[in-house]
Amino acid sequence: MTTTTSLQAVPGSSTAGQNVTLTATVSPSSATGTVTFLDGSSTIGTANLSAGTAAFSISTLAGGNHSLTASYGGDTNDAPSTSAAVTESVGQAPTNTTLRATPNPATIGQNVTLTATVSPSSATGTVTFLDGATSIGSANLSAGTATIGISTLATGNHSLTASYGGDTNDAASTSAAVTESVGLAPTNTTLRATPNPATVGQNVTLTATVTPSSASGTVTFLDGSTTIGAAAVTAGAATLSTSTLTTGNHSLTASYSGDMNNAASTSAAVTESVTGSTSTAVPDTAVPDPVSVSPASGSESSQVMTFTFNDPNGWQDLDVVNVLINNVLDGRSACYLAYSRSVGVLYLVEDDGGTLSTGLPLGGSGSVSNSQCSVAGAASVAMGSGNTLTVTLNLSFTAGFGGNKVVYLAARDVGGGNSGWQALGVWQAPFTPSGTISVVSLGAARGAAAAGTPQTYTATLMDSKGVSDFGVVNLLVNNFIDGRIACYLAFAAASNTLLLVDDGGDAGGPFAGSLVLNGGAGTIQNSQCSVNGAGSAAVKSGNTLTLILNLTFQSSFKGNQIVWLAGRDGAGANNTGWQATGTATVQ
Repeated sequence: MTTTTSLQAVPGSSTAGQNVTLTATVSPSSATGTVTFLDGSSTIGTANLSAGTAAFSISTLAGGNHSLTASYGGDTNDAPSTSAAVTESVGQAPTNTTLRATPNPATIGQNVTLTATVSPSSATGTVTFLDGATSIGSANLSAGTATIGISTLATGNHSLTASYGGDTNDAASTSAAVTESVGLAPTNTTLRATPNPATVGQNVTLTATVTPSSASGTVTFLDGSTTIGAAAVTAGAATLSTSTLTTGNHSLTASYSGDMNNAASTSAAVTESVTGSTSTAVPDTAVPDPVSVSPASGSESSQVMTFTFNDPNGWQDLDVVNVLINNVLDGRSACYLAYSRSVGVLYLVEDDGGTLSTGLPLGGSGSVSNSQCSVAGAASVAMGSGNTLTVTLNLSFTAGFGGNKVVYLAARDVGGGNSGWQALGVWQAPFTPSGTISVVSLGAARGAAAAGTPQTYTATLMDSKGVSDFGVVNLLVNNFIDGRIACYLAFAAASNTLLLVDDGGDAGGPFAGSLVLNGGAGTIQNSQCSVNGAGSAAVKSGNTLTLILNLTFQSSFKGNQIVWLAGRDGAGANNTGWQATGTATVQ
């Protein structure tokens, strides 16, 4: 007998994992036997007929559309028949994603563990972790969780989310944002003063040690609340020498400024006792002294450079002389060289700022290199005569070391006398400036004159959008990048006005004075320098701005100083950053 079979699926639309009941109805209802249920051509189950119906439930249908049929197999009296196809739509199951960050808060460099939990726990696939809109990592789900660790979050608040991408059966979902607060790493600063006690006029060396040793920035040395001086932190230490402490007890401290990753800290006070002397105290002047760099400025990827040092006790009294070429006084990721006079070899410090290369005999065929520079033994030589040691090095700079660099020199004698670092040159390893504004040059890239002597500095910058796009040009003269106790100038291009920042060093003011550069003879000054409007000018032509400054340095500003330039456009979108363009010795 002929039969007909029909199929009903309830519900007709479902989600992954939901139970779907399939009911087949066969007529005549007296038919017996088995009904096979199929998804396309694949059998998904069977059921026996009872009173003309057979039912089967399934919860394993994957997401998507399924063409379901019921096939009756017939019996002795009744012929087989197959139902028309029924389309079952199976959607993805909703999911929920949560995020946990530990520890919170954290300090810079600390590992933060991000754990995403996705329900249902049967979900598979990948979770992407984001800091704002930026992906910071991803991980596969396992038993409903995915985890990554990250130690590169910068200081500040981070809005972190976990985004689950979904799978065949499970819909995508994103967690609520978790705010992770990353603070500066704590630091510890200690101070040592030697000798202690000292006599009036005797040189006292102040050494501040900052931990962690990776900290950069500046240490300011204070006598009570009065600043004695400041020095840059290199490999965890900063050193300053002074011979001006008066008779009595001095409460000395070292105040570390902090940097982008490290918090500021101040040492415990050290009491330095200074006594009078029955004879006139003579400052210790018999220490070695860096003299010069030749050439003192330039722009080449390779250059034979000559470094000259002096020792009043004779050149053979020198122990080690150093050359450090970098954009700041930091031996890490630098072209950092040490020539041992007693051993007669040159060492190149590795990128970590502390490990020495194999010693290189000068004049031979060998070479040493790190990621910043290399020195060839050929055309390199060290020569001594009288009180003078001259070290000539055949240098090459890598492409990755491009930019404006400062050339620092230092010398130590066999008795431990040390000149400290002296900035005596600048060098531009070729590079392509980013942005539309670039620093081109500084006239008088190397200057030396007595305090009170007027000098002309000519700064040239370019803006590819035209000279009218310039906003502010800065010139900073100091022994490190710090506007405090400096000759710090800001030229506002729109108004043709030159501003001199006061000794406090805040670029936003207050200012020691201002000049409109119109040829007038007015003067502005602070404790480090003065600028005379006569002889100063701003020349604008095409894409080029030339700033001519008639500068005079004060007697309180004696020493080797670095000249930095920076420029930015009116909108503030393009900024050159500080570029070391020259050095000046105030005598």
